[in-house]
Amino acid sequence: MKELLKVKTPRQVTANLKRICESGDVHAAWRALQAVQKDAVQANVIHYNTVISGCQKASDWQLALHLLSELGRPDVRSYSAALEACSCASQWQAALSLFGSCVGSVQTDVILVSSAISACGAGSQWQTALDLLCTLPAAGLQANLVTYTNCLSALARGGQWQHSLALLLFMPQAELQPNVFSFSACLSACETSSSWQSTLELLELMQGWIVSANAITYNSVLSCCVAGSRWDLALELHDSLKTRSGFAPTPVTYTALMGAATRAQRWTLALLLLVEMQATGVRSSTITWNGLMEALQAGQQWQRALELFTQLPSRSLRPDTFSFGAAIRATAAADNWRLAFFLLAEMPEAGVAMDGFALSSAIQACEQGSQWQVALDMLVCATSLRVEVDAVIGTAAIAATGKAGHWQHALSVLQLMSMQVVRRNAVSYSAAITACAKKGQWNSVLGLVQEMVEKDCRIFTSKYDHTVQAGSSLDCFKHTVLVSLLQTSTSTADPVLFVDAHAGRGIYNIDSRSAGHLNFQSGIAQLIHRFGDTLPAHPAVREYLAAVRRHNSDGVLSFYPGSAALALSWLRPQDTAMFFELSEDMFVDLTSNLRGLNRGCRQEVICADSYWWMLHKAIPDGKGIVFLDPPCDPYELHIAWSLFMVRHLRQERPRLCLAMWYPCLDALQISNLHGQAASLGVGEIVVAEFAVTDPTRSSLQSSGVLVFNPPPEAAAMLEDLLHFLARSLESGTAEVHTKVFQLCAETNQRVLCCVALIRFLAPTKSPQKKSLQHTVQSLGLEAPVLGPMYPESLVTDSHFWDSCGIIGGGRSRNSRGHTG
Repeated sequence: MKELLKVKTPRQVTANLKRICESGDVHAAWRALQAVQKDAVQANVIHYNTVISGCQKASDWQLALHLLSELGRPDVRSYSAALEACSCASQWQAALSLFGSCVGSVQTDVILVSSAISACGAGSQWQTALDLLCTLPAAGLQANLVTYTNCLSALARGGQWQHSLALLLFMPQAELQPNVFSFSACLSACETSSSWQSTLELLELMQGWIVSANAITYNSVLSCCVAGSRWDLALELHDSLKTRSGFAPTPVTYTALMGAATRAQRWTLALLLLVEMQATGVRSSTITWNGLMEALQAGQQWQRALELFTQLPSRSLRPDTFSFGAAIRATAAADNWRLAFFLLAEMPEAGVAMDGFALSSAIQACEQGSQWQVALDMLVCATSLRVEVDAVIGTAAIAATGKAGHWQHALSVLQLMSMQVVRRNAVSYSAAITACAKKGQWNSVLGLVQEMVEKDCRIFTSKYDHTVQAGSSLDCFKHTVLVSLLQTSTSTADPVLFVDAHAGRGIYNIDSRSAGHLNFQSGIAQLIHRFGDTLPAHPAVREYLAAVRRHNSDGVLSFYPGSAALALSWLRPQDTAMFFELSEDMFVDLTSNLRGLNRGCRQEVICADSYWWMLHKAIPDGKGIVFLDPPCDPYELHIAWSLFMVRHLRQERPRLCLAMWYPCLDALQISNLHGQAASLGVGEIVVAEFAVTDPTRSSLQSSGVLVFNPPPEAAAMLEDLLHFLARSLESGTAEVHTKVFQLCAETNQRVLCCVALIRFLAPTKSPQKKSLQHTVQSLGLEAPVLGPMYPESLVTDSHFWDSCGIIGGGRSRNSRGHTG
């Protein structure tokens, strides 16, 4: 300041003001400018422009506007520098307001417009940037290379890679040759949208226009290839660049390559890249090491990732939020919740702000270690530290409490999310539903589903492909049950509605060379081989095999008709069929496979979530069948929504018969489901279950179908069907067990008692068995004889179900002919 006051010429004042601004203290320059006003040297517009330009580097847009207001007659450079200051601070609204005020005050030039476009780019206002570019010809101005490059940058920030490419290709028509900065801006736009094909084309275009690419250009191409899951191209490009003279990789280069190694799950490659980085003299950064830690975690090298984290201080690198988050996530995978807790507590001491990623990772570690109390403590601590509790954190806490069986706490966390105005997403609801369902709290489950419907929270995005299980023994079971229901429904002239809620591909290629599995060999292939040219005695099995053979006219079993194609074999001109499939790819196959099948009946093929569609749009009323065949994973979620749909359809369309398939995982799950189905209060229910006991098979071998509002004598019909099917599918070590019984509202209390008893019993010792038998007798029920491996034995113990009074009209059978 004192040196500034000693100078007497305006040029010396300008030089000293520039020096102060370059030191980064723009406010000191402003004070010096004020001091000049009191001295003999009068401050002029050049002095002000110097300090305003310093505001640009310091992103101090408010001071820039203040200095501009102090100037009596600012020139175009004053406005341009102030606009750049607003741009650096991402204050595009202030920049546009300033640009509007200067029009008419000074003669607008291309530099001023370029600065305004730059400010629009900083605010991702790409439309306004294009508008300003288009106004130049009307103002008699010619856009220069800087103008176009600024506009390309604005398009990149807005993710408009198509517009960016078009503008770049237009530049030669405007007699402008794009330079490396123009290409870099366009490549950045492609990187934002993961359009890796376009980045490679731009790289070729640069070579054709003799524009030398720099490290920034190549880094954009590498990052775009990684983001577009073309890690192979990224690594190939890097290998080719290493042989070129003049190419100097940067830390950003290796960070992008670490991402490629992560996507490829090649953690050893990531370590080699680190060695190469050190050999080439490229200084590593915390971001690079974070990328290496992520690559190690992708390769399940959790211990190595933790070791890298501990090495950061010795490398003179300061761990950041992501470093701590990655280390904590590694502890979760390593089942070390104590270390996760320690690292989370260390973050404030290391001067690193705790964020949602680190907190959610720590809570997940507590979930893995069954430390739900610690997880809740972390959640409370986060709120006290003003860490924003988002859906990821809340969901992690719900999962931790739910896994420990504390469904009440899971619901409390869900409620806490609502109180903190955190949007509860589908994953949050899914975790809460799972927590409640595992403990049999089905009223809460259905309430959560209802809440999801009211909040328009859609949950099903996964696309289950049934190809692997097509034609298996479980398919034979559920599809012969479906055939029996179709035969009964179409036995009169009344029109029938058939709804397939999960139609899949309609027809499946089960040729072992195409499908890559052999599940069909123990199912449909075995049935066809057993009967050969003879006709099965049972009508449903006979018609089922006939339908399968119609899709294999050459006598070679290559295709298996799913429920949609099978249903069309029975539907008549007066009937209506609705087929739903969520996956767009499978929907294309479904439409193609059903084309030409049964042109007589009315068909509608819909690409949508069937449950959501039926909840918001009315299906035709009257007689019919709705076939609910959801994926088996995640079990609790799909069963919850299926039961919710059953209750909805039974209320809205009471004449419909609903057939709901479910996997049989264990005795507790089965009894839980039976109890909830009975408690829906929707009338008569017939249960049919089919299990194959074969130690040589690893896939799911047990499932059931709940038939709501069944046709008359359905229990007897299905019992005969399954007994015949069981004897037909037995072979070698495979033994088939079937069970058919009725559930109704009157037996609901007894079913719930069974559920409670099963929950009470763990893998038991003798005193617990005696206690259970005493409890059953106190309820006025016949005490069952418990098998040695309870509760697994319960599901096949017909005496137990008889004692509870829930078998009516059917018996448990196995394929050897034994009857329970």
